Amino acid sequence: MNNSTIQLSQILTFRQFMMWFVACWILTCVPLFVLHGVPGVDTPNHVARIHILGNLGSQPEFSEFYQAKWTLIPNLGIDLLLTPFVSLLGMNAVTMMKVFLCFVFGLNAFGFAWLNRERHGQWTAWGLCGFLLSYSYVLGFGFINYLFGLGVGLVLLAVEHRLRPKPVAHAALIGVGLPLLFVCHMMAMALFALAFLILKVVDPSERKRNWVGFALGISVTTILLLLLKGGQSQSIIWYASTVRHFSRILMPMSYGSFSLDLTFQVLIFVGLALAAYRKVVTLDRRFWIAGGVILLVAVLAPHFAFTSAFISARVPLWA
Repeated sequence: MNNSTIQLSQILTFRQFMMWFVACWILTCVPLFVLHGVPGVDTPNHVARIHILGNLGSQPEFSEFYQAKWTLIPNLGIDLLLTPFVSLLGMNAVTMMKVFLCFVFGLNAFGFAWLNRERHGQWTAWGLCGFLLSYSYVLGFGFINYLFGLGVGLVLLAVEHRLRPKPVAHAALIGVGLPLLFVCHMMAMALFALAFLILKVVDPSERKRNWVGFALGISVTTILLLLLKGGQSQSIIWYASTVRHFSRILMPMSYGSFSLDLTFQVLIFVGLALAAYRKVVTLDRRFWIAGGVILLVAVLAPHFAFTSAFISARVPLWA
């Protein structure tokens, strides 16, 4: 094997891994700057809001129609992070959003890689596979706060794993991390909590340890929820038909064409079957427990915007 190629299972030093990581990161971000606009159905709305908030004081015509009323509610990640750049530095909101999406791609991919390293004790090319999830169904929705929260959650899970021998630091991390994720995006916090519980269940040595921070974080977020005052419209909770519900769960991607969806799904199952037959990968009991819990939650969850994003995120979380 020459020096320019790597195998997925090859052990890498941190420096070698970061060289490949940066190369993949740059390649992943290229489409953002080739295209004129920003990806995602909701993303232009985020850009418009950041532009207005950032220029509310400098452009009097905005104040005729808009007034900022800041309060502590979920899903504020973009507003809190990007508004100061637009306001104080005068940066273009579209450009700022593209830069932020690059950061989100890198954050999610590095969180994926770091958690992989903490679970298996070494840096390998498997950790680079997080970049494959950058352009996802969730990005197509434009749930940018949610994607940012997922990246923060992955990093928190990796740090949580490292701090397990230090109960005080571990409790502080989880106790602060859960409310932080709540502010980023409520569903990102829910996914982090679910992943934390799954890792606890599948690791016998941790089942009775390090629960203080989790209890503290859940208590704080519950209080924040109770303190929320009006201003947020309540999503209508409803259940889709059985066929549609299961189709969302079984299809990791949706092209809007049944034949394309089915073809993609068949290819995935054939690939997994060949991998299992040739023993390329081995799936232990913990994998099936984690996947089963996530799929069960997806089946039972009602359908509205957040749970659609939740179901679409089951594949990266399971991985």
